[in-house]
Amino acid sequence: MHERSLPASPNWYFSRCSDLNSSGLLGVGAKNIIYLIDVSASFCRVIGELVGHKDLVSGFSFCQHAGQSHICVSSSNDGSVRFWDSDNKVLIREHAAHQSPISAVHWSPVDKNLVVSGDEKGIVVCHWYNTGDTASFFPEPRTIFCLTCSPHSWSSVAVGYKDGMIVLIDVSKKGEVMHRLRGHDDEIHSLAWSPVASEEALYSRPEDTEATSGVSAGDEKGCYLASGSKDQTVRIWSTAKGKGVMTLKLPFVKKRGSAVDPGVKERLWLHVHWPKGRPTELVSSCFCGELVMWDLTRTGKHRWTLFGTSSEGQNHSRIIFNLSSVHLQDNRELLISTSMDREIKCWDLASLDCCWTLPTLGGFVYALTFSPVGAGCLAVGVGDNMIRVWNTLTTQNQYDTRSFWQGIKSKVTALAWHPKKEGSLSFGTDDGKVGIYDVFSNKPPQISMLPLSTSMDHRPKEDLLQDCITLASVKHSNAPPAGCVPGQGEHLHLGLFSDRPALHRMFEAEEEGHVEAGHYDSVVYLRLWSGDLEGALQLATEKGELNDHLLSIAPMAGFAVWSRTVEAFVKQLCLQEQYLKAASHLLSINKLYEAIDLLRSHKLYREAIALVKARLPADEPVLKELYTCWAAVLEKDGHFSAAAKCYLAAGASFDAAKVIARKNDISSLRTAASLARISGEVALAQSLALRCAKDLAAAQDWVGAQEVLSSQESLLVHRLHICVAELLSMMLTDTQVVSQSCVSSHPWASPAERIISIQDQVRDVWEQQFGVSQTSAGHRSVGALLLELKSVESPTPTANVPLRQVQLYSSLHLTRAVLSWLLDDDGQLMKELWQAVAWLRDAGHLSVSAELCRLLFPDGDVSVCSRKHPRTLNHSEEEAKAAANSLQAFVYYQRLYDHWWSNSIQIQNRLPLSAADSSTGDEVKDKAVNGKSEESVCPATRRLDKLDFDASLLLREDHAACQAAQRSVKEIQERLAAMVLQHSRVEGGQLDSGEKEVDVPAQTSATREASDSQRSADPGQRSEDPETLLSLSSKMSEHQKQLADLPDTIKAYPHPDVVECCLVLLHVTKSSPCVSESLQQDAKDLLRKYGASPSVLKASQRFLT
Repeated sequence: MHERSLPASPNWYFSRCSDLNSSGLLGVGAKNIIYLIDVSASFCRVIGELVGHKDLVSGFSFCQHAGQSHICVSSSNDGSVRFWDSDNKVLIREHAAHQSPISAVHWSPVDKNLVVSGDEKGIVVCHWYNTGDTASFFPEPRTIFCLTCSPHSWSSVAVGYKDGMIVLIDVSKKGEVMHRLRGHDDEIHSLAWSPVASEEALYSRPEDTEATSGVSAGDEKGCYLASGSKDQTVRIWSTAKGKGVMTLKLPFVKKRGSAVDPGVKERLWLHVHWPKGRPTELVSSCFCGELVMWDLTRTGKHRWTLFGTSSEGQNHSRIIFNLSSVHLQDNRELLISTSMDREIKCWDLASLDCCWTLPTLGGFVYALTFSPVGAGCLAVGVGDNMIRVWNTLTTQNQYDTRSFWQGIKSKVTALAWHPKKEGSLSFGTDDGKVGIYDVFSNKPPQISMLPLSTSMDHRPKEDLLQDCITLASVKHSNAPPAGCVPGQGEHLHLGLFSDRPALHRMFEAEEEGHVEAGHYDSVVYLRLWSGDLEGALQLATEKGELNDHLLSIAPMAGFAVWSRTVEAFVKQLCLQEQYLKAASHLLSINKLYEAIDLLRSHKLYREAIALVKARLPADEPVLKELYTCWAAVLEKDGHFSAAAKCYLAAGASFDAAKVIARKNDISSLRTAASLARISGEVALAQSLALRCAKDLAAAQDWVGAQEVLSSQESLLVHRLHICVAELLSMMLTDTQVVSQSCVSSHPWASPAERIISIQDQVRDVWEQQFGVSQTSAGHRSVGALLLELKSVESPTPTANVPLRQVQLYSSLHLTRAVLSWLLDDDGQLMKELWQAVAWLRDAGHLSVSAELCRLLFPDGDVSVCSRKHPRTLNHSEEEAKAAANSLQAFVYYQRLYDHWWSNSIQIQNRLPLSAADSSTGDEVKDKAVNGKSEESVCPATRRLDKLDFDASLLLREDHAACQAAQRSVKEIQERLAAMVLQHSRVEGGQLDSGEKEVDVPAQTSATREASDSQRSADPGQRSEDPETLLSLSSKMSEHQKQLADLPDTIKAYPHPDVVECCLVLLHVTKSSPCVSESLQQDAKDLLRKYGASPSVLKASQRFLT
């Protein structure tokens, strides 16, 4: 490359179209080329290009890993992702996984092989550099504007969308959305992760963040994320909580409209950059080219500092698109910025001053000329409607250029310096205009209004002299020379020196020339000068050339003309997307409702509402419509708090509470419940308060749950339920059966003496804290409370429900049980206690279920409900008796295991060390009993020689029969499912002959044991008889009939597995003579009759042989 060159301008409106690597090499996407620029604190130099994309480069990123920093990746609107070697300037690989224009790409700072890209259709693609593999995800059906990979976790990617949504996805889980961050209400332009992998507390106002249920910053592992949006705010997010923690509003620091080309439509672009090693400092762009350094630990005006304040002219003149930084070897940290002003600037992050500026070109170069007067002054005419004047001889700044654009609306195709007057530069444009600039002043160029007549003054000297004679003849003779008509044809220019009709003829000719060249603004001015104001306005209306100046003089033509002109200007402004200005002009002709409709149709609800409230009565119907429409849009975009305010303003309190509750977190539910209560929506307030309290209870925030419920007097019964849940949780934690961290609890929830049952403690707390007892009346009446609590549904227990949720369901039944106890309803008491225990057992938490039985019945007798209020329970109905027997059976079941384990441990403790080491399981127990004399078993064992409960309850034959039938039904169902699967696979052609021999046995291996057990139970059946669908269906019908013949109470209130209890009892007999002979015989008989499965047969051989 040459020593000095001006590259093409960086592309606009892309979130990451430039990047720096660790050695100070800058890559910039410009049109379909990537320019490589070597940068330092004192100079820059273009060193090469990466050429290959067929469309605009939309993204560029270097690999930031050691040994691979010369590798880079780019994306394009052509849908391709390309990997490059910047040292050799060659293409390495190209991926075409996208079908739409790509809007963002980033190379992971953590994984040296991972590149992530996103396109306008919402597709996210992971590219692996080392293998060339790709994987596509579709996290959200939205237009992606930007994305960035986490510098701390290879799988975490933040994605920003056009509608203001931000999502955090996990690419290791197929793009699963971890959090949706809602807060912005417009395009997300940029995202930046904090360089530190923690969430240390930053300064934030209370209104900047929602309540986090007592969890302070840093309690959860996460990382802050910064976002910049078109809504003029920068937000800091907690990725651990999925919430915003800080909002920064851009400061208005520059006079708007200065040094801005009105011919170019410009919008805000808010880029954010979090420099490495600066966790409390953030850099962002601003409105008109300023850069702002934010100090996240400070407040007010001290929070931000502007770049480039030490001297004038350092900042960009227009909006900034991209920022990237690098640490150089001299320990200086540089920041590179690209802007719409077509300049690349380098900043020192220590001093915040500009180090150098590199001008760029936004179009082809059409003209080059050196000044004949100013040495080294080069003028460059460019197709981006601008002129650059480059002082090529300066030693301090190699790229000392000035740009000129005012008055230029087309390509600059010709340039010429004045031969003697320094700084006077004339130019010609593609649309036929000619102008003169004084490059040493800031004045706009001189544009000649009468070009045709002016051009006649540049003819040969003889023709100019002849013009004088012709003009004299016209002025002093009655008959002008033949063929001479001043202001027309060859004598066009003489119209300026003749009478008014001649001038008008000259104007007509000039107008025709301007129309042909498309200079309608010049035609308008000529008509104005001619006095044809209405004609000038009509032409400007037709050609879309109306402006504020023409509108200001339109009243001179009358009210009707002015009104029509305003309406036409409004349409023109709408086409230019200047809706606010258009609405303001409608107000000038007293079209208030039209102005409101215009704002509403373009979703400028905030401005429309402000206008209505300022100009119309408070009961105006359109105001409610605006609030409702805006609320619907906000709700759809996920801005629930803002939508709720709109609903409140519209008088729709119910909808306001519902929309806040949609976020479904604790703080939102709490707010929604309070809002509904204040607004008089009693039923909704109760429902939301209950949802919030349940979430708080699930999080073990018991104080918070009670506070939420206490605001609603009608929720007393649910307060009792939460009270029971807290007592149960604290007791279980105290027994160390479960390990749960508690956020907050009440003093009365501290565990009492272990000899007191949980229901006794519940009864005492209710009476002392809530005023609920057997004698309470009114809304505290026990009967009314129980009736209300019965309406609360309790789902069927499943194994995938978390323990904290299971405890809430179990405590619901325990609450009903205590209320039934207070009503002396023994039957309902026993059924609810059974449900409380069954919920834990059926959900798979067996040890917790057993501990609850101990808490309910410390004496092991289910007929004794309380020691403080002694009374033997009597059950008159069969269902209650069945529930009591089932509960008692499970209590005995646990005590049987306790007896067996404690007995086994005591015996093992008295074995010689060698015997204990060389034996396990039942061998240890056998040796302990059979290999030692009775005296060697210490007296401690004799204390366990007798069971202290009636074990016969565990050996009920009716329950054994029911359990055996249920097992058989389940086994047959499994075999039928395997047969159906095998048949469908064969019919579908998925199996060949080899697979049939190998795969089908694998499918049915799980049911072999069931099949064997059936054959064992029926010795007359030949083992080689094949099973058919008909035979299995017949067996199924037989077992289902057996189950149907059994009493419903047996199926509804089951006992522990009878076969299992038989085996345990017989094992206990081996180690201790504590089981009677008759009970042993019963156990053996039941094993022979119902223990037909191979596993049970194997375990029972030692007892039955």
